[in-house]
Amino acid sequence: KIYFWKENTITTGSTTYYTTTVSEGTTTEYTITYHTNGATSTQDVIAGNSITLPTPSGVGNASFVGWVTGPVNNEPTQPTLVSSPYTVTGNVDLYALYNNPVKTYELASSLTNGDKYILVDENSISGTSGYAIGNSVVTNNRYLTAVSVTVSNDAVTASDVASVLWQVGTSSTYYTFYNASAGKYIGWDSSYYVCPSSSAKNWKYTSEGYLDNEVDDQGYYYLSYDGTNGRYSTKKAGKVINFYKETTTNYYTTSVSTGTTAYEEPEAVHDEALSAEVVETKLTGALDIQAL
Repeated sequence: KIYFWKENTITTGSTTYYTTTVSEGTTTEYTITYHTNGATSTQDVIAGNSITLPTPSGVGNASFVGWVTGPVNNEPTQPTLVSSPYTVTGNVDLYALYNNPVKTYELASSLTNGDKYILVDENSISGTSGYAIGNSVVTNNRYLTAVSVTVSNDAVTASDVASVLWQVGTSSTYYTFYNASAGKYIGWDSSYYVCPSSSAKNWKYTSEGYLDNEVDDQGYYYLSYDGTNGRYSTKKAGKVINFYKETTTNYYTTSVSTGTTAYEEPEAVHDEALSAEVVETKLTGALDIQAL
């Protein structure tokens, strides 16, 4: 219940009287129902009052954006948000909106300094199965692991992206490949066996689509998948290496899956990949390099 107090002034001749009238009234309350990634809570507010809307935490890699009046399912464009403070005029359902970054890895037509790629020997692909270059050694501190990936519609998915993601650096017509998870480059030892390297090693990308170290005194120049031994090594015969570029797309949603979250990059990066120079290499046809 609500009570209203009113002061009255009564004047009779030269005399003024003051009285107070008390009357009983009613007020209206409305309910706000908050939907926060599947969970619900309510808040009762007197009609016409303004409140500051709550700010829930993010879910996984998805960050909270604001409140909307209906469910949103992975939309690329942000919908209109409810303003805060919010004036209550009726019962309402509000849904927490999240910005959910989704990373994909699609076949690239060029290499860009600083971008990240999954490298797959084209000859390792059979149907939808292939093997990407991993970041760890196989035996005797030599060779690189071959990590199983799924290849479909010119895109790659991997269960452990961190182990197969390489950041491109450039030096004139050569490239370095750095894995932030291991803190290593694709390199070679003193006997020219391919292995993870603490220092940057230059690879030339040839017009045929091969990665050539140009240093092996016995002619084992070309990085390739060794299907017999299940690893990456160098061979005398060149093999085409496919590059699948990492792209991040932001989707807006009111329902974030907590079972799968987008891969989050380690903070470590290497200096070579931070240059403002951009070098593009055509991966098909003749080699065409431009420094912009």
